[in-house]
Amino acid sequence: AATAAGASLAALRAATGAAAAAPARPETLVGYANLTLEQMVREEIRPLLKAWLDENLPPLVERLVKAELERIARG
Repeated sequence: AATAAGASLAALRAATGAAAAAPARPETLVGYANLTLEQMVREEIRPLLKAWLDENLPPLVERLVKAELERIARG
């Protein structure tokens, strides 16, 4: 399970790295004139983070809840 989480995190890093390395096209910058770099990054990473959480959060929560229930059951 830790390996899967590590692989997922590596995939997220690769995706964000690829997005950062992509050349900026003028048409993609329209609407960003009044935003700080932090605000632009936040807007761009939001869909990537949502996709990662949608894929990885349910199994993570399930694993943690299962481990906690087993710990409680052992007393």
